Amino acid sequence: MKNRMIRSIGICLVYILLFGMLGVQAAADAEGFISTALTDPADGAAAASREYAVAAFAEAAKLDGTGSLAAFSDADQVSSQYAGSLAKAVAAGVLKGYEDGTLRPSEPISRAEALVILSRCLPALRETRAAIRFDDVPAWAKADIDRLSSAGLVEGYGNGLLGAGDALTVEQVRILIGRLAEQASSGETEGLSRDILVLFTSDVHCGVDSNFGYVGLKAVKDAAEAAGNHVLLVDDGDSIQGEPVGTMTRGEAIIGLMNAVGYDVVIPGNHEFDYGMERFLELTEMADFPYISCNFNREGELVFQPYVIREFDGVKLAFVGVTTPDTLTDSTPRYFQDGEGNYIYGFMQDGTGDTLYSAVQQAVDDARAEGAQYVVVIGHLGNKAEAEPWTYADVISHTSGIDALLDGHSHDSDKVVMKNKDGEAVVRQACGTKLSGIGWLRISASDGSVDTGLYTWNNDVSASELLGIENEMNAEVEKAVGELNRKLAEVVAYTAYDLTIYDPEAVDGNGKPIRIVRNAETNLGDLCADAFLNQSGADVAFVNGGGVRVSIGKGDITMNDILKVFPFGNMLTVVEATGQQILDALEWGARAVPGENGGFLHAAGLSYEIHTYLESSCTEDELGRFGGVSGEYRVKNVMVGEEPLDPARTYTLASHNYMLLERGDGFTMFDGCKVLQNAVKLDNQLLIDYITDTLGGMVGEEYADPYGQGRIVAVTEAPN
Repeated sequence: MKNRMIRSIGICLVYILLFGMLGVQAAADAEGFISTALTDPADGAAAASREYAVAAFAEAAKLDGTGSLAAFSDADQVSSQYAGSLAKAVAAGVLKGYEDGTLRPSEPISRAEALVILSRCLPALRETRAAIRFDDVPAWAKADIDRLSSAGLVEGYGNGLLGAGDALTVEQVRILIGRLAEQASSGETEGLSRDILVLFTSDVHCGVDSNFGYVGLKAVKDAAEAAGNHVLLVDDGDSIQGEPVGTMTRGEAIIGLMNAVGYDVVIPGNHEFDYGMERFLELTEMADFPYISCNFNREGELVFQPYVIREFDGVKLAFVGVTTPDTLTDSTPRYFQDGEGNYIYGFMQDGTGDTLYSAVQQAVDDARAEGAQYVVVIGHLGNKAEAEPWTYADVISHTSGIDALLDGHSHDSDKVVMKNKDGEAVVRQACGTKLSGIGWLRISASDGSVDTGLYTWNNDVSASELLGIENEMNAEVEKAVGELNRKLAEVVAYTAYDLTIYDPEAVDGNGKPIRIVRNAETNLGDLCADAFLNQSGADVAFVNGGGVRVSIGKGDITMNDILKVFPFGNMLTVVEATGQQILDALEWGARAVPGENGGFLHAAGLSYEIHTYLESSCTEDELGRFGGVSGEYRVKNVMVGEEPLDPARTYTLASHNYMLLERGDGFTMFDGCKVLQNAVKLDNQLLIDYITDTLGGMVGEEYADPYGQGRIVAVTEAPN
């Protein structure tokens, strides 16, 4: 980061160039202030010096306190008329100088530096609109200048440029201060001049061109602004994971699109952590918007601010963020642990829910104490019974002071009005997933009422395609997809052997290879099962043969190769299962051998025999799912490591949500199992991570045999 005169320099920058933008009265106010407070440089077109601009801003902001310039090596070069004002800026922590210990008081100040200093002088600035985005603003200045833009103090050139590196002139200092005076006089009567409309999305899961898509979302946002509303755009979490455009860029492409569409506030969902804690925190630094959460903490200290306040026409609206404590099991647990397996990150979880409720209540109370007239919770909580006591209903019923809760996580689109702990009505609104809905919350300027609703898209074709929507997001989405295609072509690993789903020797009557991955062990089946075992830390892992779709040829492995192996987007899940349930699963998966069955199970951490001379005695329910075993098991001699499978023992079992939670391929025997990790990582991502990280990018000799490592043995004749 560049050396600057100010502390904690943030994100975006803007200013007003033309007198006409402010009006003659603003200029007169500025001249009146400067003439009484400071000796104004005569030449308005001249570059403003640092000492003049900082002193003018300090006086306009009415900074007080006693500071000293003695720490600066060139303090003797500060003009006497400005010294007192600069000392106030030092006392307020606004002015810190350069790393070499100088102030450089007489040098010109850039527009970016000046506007950031002005922003820091005004902690209680009244923001009345969405910020204008400027293309030439450095990252260190963006947040502060967003504030000034939101307050209507700066407009820029109108072409997306600010001239951030240009010198600020004396005239422009006058204009800025005049605008401050104009805003102060207009703020005497508070009240909304127009409605506040909060648009919100949730569980987008990388659906950048699905349903509304980001093109449609931008069109809705633009239309709302054109209709005269104060508009904000927020997200309830789970945006960066779910499709290759997220996986292949480890979330970066999605953050770029969210920046482009103009999000104002975002919270982390459980899947924000799927690329690891370090990567998630990197992504938050790339974002032009703040992440907030009142309960996400590291060793008791909040990682993000618990809430933010946005102000329109003197009316303050607070957003409080809250993330489900289920994240510890709904994402990869080791991402929240130190190197010794101790949890260092948490979400205010306890068995009663009281810790979470207290964190939410504290954030709400603090926001109210700061002057918020409205408090809206942005939640990733959901309505799943297994998430109790941390559902949206639990939070609302144990807190007070919340006007509305905009919710995600459970992918529903329900609107519910329920009572808080004081018996007052609170509305909860969700908006579905993959941009099938855009939620809205409206605060009425006429009567101050709060209501919520949902814009929905129920067509197979996306809004942008069907309606021919054209805006700046078309190019942004196309850019992201183009980047994805380049990522898919990247070589990520190498295999010294063909990794197959076919018999390497046998062919059918047409000379085509015979698929065996659905009725016999293969080296690719072993590799996939090993990936589930390695990435989960479970005792045993299963992969269904029907989910392993294509072979990988000897040589370079690309991202696209791996995605083709696991194209369905199933998620790593871990449950506790008894040895009997595991045995039933193996029996169900082996019922068709030597015929094919998509539920045939490849295994890691476990080996077994299939005695094919025995007919399957599996029974089915009315839907063709596992109903039981009526006779002798054809699966025998099951070994977990070096130990025989114990039917009465409880094991940890890794597979995917499709099989363990959704009864995919008819696996009903896991109903009611305790879920330890719930849909925590995409199957293709865990395969990538296993090959690149654990195997070091080389699939070697342990996977040389196309028929696998002997974990599954077919016994075709009964023993004598």
